[in-house]
Amino acid sequence: MHVRFLALGLAVLGIGVTVASCRQHRHDPEKMHKFVTWVADDALDDINATDVQREAVHQSKDRIFAEMKKVRADNKADHQAMLAEWNKESPDAAMVHALIDARIEAMRIVAHQAANEVLAVHGVLTPEQRAQLSEKMREHMDDMEK
Repeated sequence: MHVRFLALGLAVLGIGVTVASCRQHRHDPEKMHKFVTWVADDALDDINATDVQREAVHQSKDRIFAEMKKVRADNKADHQAMLAEWNKESPDAAMVHALIDARIEAMRIVAHQAANEVLAVHGVLTPEQRAQLSEKMREHMDDMEK
């Protein structure tokens, strides 16, 4: 049970960092990727990760980033479609809801892929490293609640 909570926490943190970086650098994917890499490297430094662990984490990070990038690529078209509906005399409610459902489904898929990547990372870290990350996440969550 503890492993599931830890994995969920790591997934939420990973997704949160990715989303935060997307918002912070939403117009520059290269800056976004550099920011996510910096956050990952900082965490890996804190837990004294080995080169093998670093490679595994960066591969997972890059896969998550690539999937998020695909989802973001659809944003412009969806925003244009929503604006077009808004500008109509009688917007098509079914279309608006279908666009929303499609975006949510795309994010749900990416969230599950991210969770799978985080679970894979969980397997390459030692129990001590996982405990260190858990403490770091707890501190981060406490800071967010202030």
